[in-house]
This record gives sequence, C-alpha cells and structure tokens, in this order.
Amino acid sequence: MKRKIIFYLLLIIPSISYSQNKTTFEGVINYDIKYISKDTSKVNEYCGNEAVVFIKQGNYKQEYPLAKELKSIIYRRYDNKYYYFFKNTDRIRAIDCSVSNDTLINIERSNTITEILKHKCKSIIFHFQTKTVTYFYTEDLYVDPTLFIKHKHFSYDRYAQETNSIYLKIIISDTKSDFIMTAKKIKEKKIDDNVFNITN
Repeated sequence: MKRKIIFYLLLIIPSISYSQNKTTFEGVINYDIKYISKDTSKVNEYCGNEAVVFIKQGNYKQEYPLAKELKSIIYRRYDNKYYYFFKNTDRIRAIDCSVSNDTLINIERSNTITEILKHKCKSIIFHFQTKTVTYFYTEDLYVDPTLFIKHKHFSYDRYAQETNSIYLKIIISDTKSDFIMTAKKIKEKKIDDNVFNITN
C-alpha cells in the first residue's frame, strides 16, 4: 500500500503553460494526510501527516516534513520520472513514469459538489484492478493535459485529460485501508527552477 500511495501522491500536479487562453497553475499547495484502517492491522503512515507540493511547468516536488523515512519526491516532466529522496541517506530512487503499473478498469464521474477551501469540486473515480482512487478537483485551478501525455504511471495522463485540473483531495482505497489527502492551503506564486534540481 505504501508504494501505491506514493505513486498517487505524485500524480498530483501541473505547471505553467497556455491552452485556450488559460494559464496552468504555478505555486504551492499544502495537504493534510490521514490513514484509515479497515481491519485490525496498523496502517504504515509512510508519508507522515502533511505534504507540501511545489508546482511549475509540469514539474513538481512533494516534501513530507513529518514522515520518518521519506524526505521528498520530485517529478521532472522532460525526464518523465519520479525521484525519491530519503532522510538519513543520500540514496535516490528513480521510477519510470512511461509505464502503467496497474490495470484501469473504468472511470466514473460524479457531479456532486464538495467544497474545499471555497473551491467547488467535482469528483472522478478511477477503478483499478487492485484499488479505487477518487479525486476531487476544481475547474478553477487549470492544468494543461498535454503536459502529461507521457505520464502513464497510474494513468495520470487520463486523469489530466479527463479533468484539466489539479486535485484538491484524493482518496486511495484498497481492501485494507484508505489514504486521504486534502488541501488545506493554496498559494499561487512563482517557483524557482532550482526547487526541482535532483542534485541538491
């Protein structure tokens, strides 16, 4: 489950470009993270209880200040890879995002409105072979889907194509637990390119 969670966290995120006179979001989003066990087993809180996500031009960096092991993850669009950084080690783990690692069965939409940080959010549910992922997204925070056409990992290319948006909440459900991440602060701002440097 912890690997599944990480991959989905990374799906999150957009950049700055122009499509149909819309500007793709650039800035920082802070998320709260919760874990719910569906049985008596203890959930591995691998990501801690908070994520800080920096977003620019199809690149994004997620920092996990309260996690015990995981430090941050960087996605670089032109590499189309995730780079994992861990605390107390210089080890870097790279994951190729051009390959899907789960089978998408179907996609379900809902027009029920959920309000998150004063944004009116719709939801879309991706039913995979081993899990269900529900995204809550707002049309107010645009993302150009062409930035992610090569991002096949966990079908994020389909998410971007279907919503043209950042998600403000995600629920990842399997037979054992739920992972819930909800935005608590959004700030549009210019992000320095050095934030996405993997040699820092």
